[in-house]
Amino acid sequence: MLLLLTFLFLYNYEVLGRDRWTPDQANNWFNSQKYIMGSEYMASYAVNQLEMFQAETFNADTIDKELEVYGKLGMTTIRVFMHDIPYTIDPAGFKSRLTTLVEIANKYGIRPTLLFFTPSEIANPVPGKQPKPVPGVVSSGKEFERVSVE
Repeated sequence: MLLLLTFLFLYNYEVLGRDRWTPDQANNWFNSQKYIMGSEYMASYAVNQLEMFQAETFNADTIDKELEVYGKLGMTTIRVFMHDIPYTIDPAGFKSRLTTLVEIANKYGIRPTLLFFTPSEIANPVPGKQPKPVPGVVSSGKEFERVSVE
């Protein structure tokens, strides 16, 4: 009964929020933003998203050098996929490594788009050393079922 009364009481109050922007306000905001240009990012030392964020393989120096180049090329955003295993094993460490990545990106004016715990192409993901890539074969370091298209 108390829940119903609370709902009815609150239902009568208008949610206070910002009024809708005028077209001029929206255009001014849009024009003040940097041009969005970017790509997916995986550090060069990593075969897959699991390896990129593991404590044993995470390399902030490499990420810093690579994102410096991205920034010099005019990139303003990166899309980063993250596997759930590094978080499951060490939540605090994962958050620390993620914070490091975001801080490095911000240093070069890059806004990361983070895709949390996305399913990967790894068939049976396990922490630790990841398979070596096969030269000339795209995504060969990712153990997944190959489907032949004829």
